[in-house]
Amino acid sequence: MVRRGPLKTLDCGPYKGMAIDTLIRTNTRYFMSCVKEWLDISPSQARTFTLVTSGGEIPPRYIKEFPSQEKTTPTDLDWTGRDRMLYNENLDILPNYDFDPSMAPEWWEEFKRRSAGFTRPSQIVNLYESYVKKDLQKSLEMICRDTR
Repeated sequence: MVRRGPLKTLDCGPYKGMAIDTLIRTNTRYFMSCVKEWLDISPSQARTFTLVTSGGEIPPRYIKEFPSQEKTTPTDLDWTGRDRMLYNENLDILPNYDFDPSMAPEWWEEFKRRSAGFTRPSQIVNLYESYVKKDLQKSLEMICRDTR
């Protein structure tokens, strides 16, 4: 297969439309197989991989610069200050229940599907927080019912 990239979002496969940085965080193994088989990545995506995997490295031959007309960093994108902060400082703010599905809440798969096309970190965090808030409300309602 001909190598492609770097890409901002996947253009094929089961994660088509997902941002590469999101894929790195949600399904690291699939990301690694893409790099091995056909995907070249940007230096910032390689840094994200290193942070997410606590030191994993991508061979330099798979790391390429974006063409100059492409937007390459969060500061170039239409991101808010919150998006840049989430991207740069809190890469592991959300848990990844894929590593231990027995611990996953019932809504985890739905959350992954709904957040797959998001390109801004704040969108993903906001959606996650909405699910957690619903869980908390259910728990509080059960506690209130039990204490009556």
